Amino acid sequence: MAYEFLLPALTPSAQKVVRTQPEVVTTMILVLVGLIILGVGAWYIGFAVRKPEQKKPAAAPPGKAPPKK
Repeated sequence: MAYEFLLPALTPSAQKVVRTQPEVVTTMILVLVGLIILGVGAWYIGFAVRKPEQKKPAAAPPGKAPPKK
């Protein structure tokens, strides 16, 4: 069986379901991976389209006053 690594974490009734319907676990894993990819994509889009004034300014050299706004 492909999901032997899950069996110690499952209850006996859940083990029966995994053994008889492994496509449920496959679907769950694919949905989880898809949601992670969607979250990373949303973060990247937000990062890429950030306006210059929203980005953190570069650190000023020591002894120099920070720029005024």
